Amino acid sequence: MAAAPRERRKPVSGLPNLPSTRAEWHEMANLYLANARLRDICSFGRFSASTVTKEAFLTVRCVWDNSVVPPDEALGYIIATGAFFSQEHWDDARQFLNRKLLGSKQLSNLFDIVCLDAEKKTPPRFQCSVTDGLGPFSMLVNLHKQIAEKSLSFARDGDLDPPTYAPIKPRSAPPPSSGSPTSRTPKRTRRSSPIVEDDPRSSPDPLVGPVNQITSPRPEIHPRISNELPDEVPDPRTPTETLVVNFTVTLLGGIACMVQRLSSSTLCVANSYETTYQFGPIAVNPPKEEIKFRARIDGSIPFSKPEDMNLLEMVIFEAKRDPRTPDRGVAVRGQQSMEHVAYIWERHVKERASIKPGVYRTFMISQDCLSFYISIGTYDDEYLNYIFGPGNAPVIPTDNRRNGFLHIQELGPFETEIRREMEVLAQIILCLTLWQLDGKPEASMIKTSMAGVRPDELWW
Repeated sequence: MAAAPRERRKPVSGLPNLPSTRAEWHEMANLYLANARLRDICSFGRFSASTVTKEAFLTVRCVWDNSVVPPDEALGYIIATGAFFSQEHWDDARQFLNRKLLGSKQLSNLFDIVCLDAEKKTPPRFQCSVTDGLGPFSMLVNLHKQIAEKSLSFARDGDLDPPTYAPIKPRSAPPPSSGSPTSRTPKRTRRSSPIVEDDPRSSPDPLVGPVNQITSPRPEIHPRISNELPDEVPDPRTPTETLVVNFTVTLLGGIACMVQRLSSSTLCVANSYETTYQFGPIAVNPPKEEIKFRARIDGSIPFSKPEDMNLLEMVIFEAKRDPRTPDRGVAVRGQQSMEHVAYIWERHVKERASIKPGVYRTFMISQDCLSFYISIGTYDDEYLNYIFGPGNAPVIPTDNRRNGFLHIQELGPFETEIRREMEVLAQIILCLTLWQLDGKPEASMIKTSMAGVRPDELWW
């Protein structure tokens, strides 16, 4: 009989909830990590962001605020951080959309089609054929329909992952000799027919069976497809997640295209490049290369303002094929925590020897099926001193006056079926895009084009 399929570890398995305060984190850390050191992050099993152990999650000192900022308050929260766009950018974005400048009417037409609470002007069965008047957003109608239809066949709780990974191998199969432990996806191995030893008629080619030889039956192969990736290899993107990230990139890129015609230089727009960040190796003596983990993101906006922030990307993306249900929320946020942390490592690793005092932030947009979320991470130089410090640093701080934590605030969800929430998300993306033009002549062109609009005329 074939071996049962091996299930990959779920993120933060064993934690019913993520810590929402430092006090909650201390309680969990004392339960699972008493006397643990930073160098012990991989001692509970090798992992990636998508298979992180609860002990490793607690080791990176991540705290999620228990209250989620609703869409109507999202813009105000982002502006209040002082790390991204300002109130002036928000005012410009609202006026830009109010006057339907440079194709913003096309965005409004898109919401007329995909938002359930909008007045429908086109019967649903004809919506995929509607492209006139949508400009760069025309593909979103079809993507929206495909994702909505895929949701009917999402894997139920307890089911195996969809057939996108390598097939399970029989017990007798030797481990593959090629491929490094850091390769993204192990190579598939071909099964050969059993060959009788010392038989001159046997063919050395594993694809050709013995000549005139009745072979014994092949070992029974489990009929299901199972995930055979090691836990330290990040999950590859599934076909449905590709649809989801394409929806994100097309929406964000279409909004940037509206402004691009004002700019003589190319604006950085969203991309769907899968990028793997590495956290570690941790500084220990003697050095140990294996004390590290990897995290994969689904795309980004590769831009930073101001330039001295030294950001790799202004925004990073994460896509999930399933809607976010309460029982999945802990695992999803646990994985995203490690993606924030790995991004932080990559961002500061070159300056680890001379970390500047200050407060830093990360910005992630995630799309779970047809729902958008924004998560903003906040950390300071004390946190950087912890993760880049000596490996024997205690996980549980001994000095309560020092911060050394990553705090993450979630905003949303922004549902594609609710027009007002999608309008707020569009304003956020447009603000980020206008922010790119700061200090350039194009910024004054926008001001001139929107002169004379009164605040009471703004409807976005």
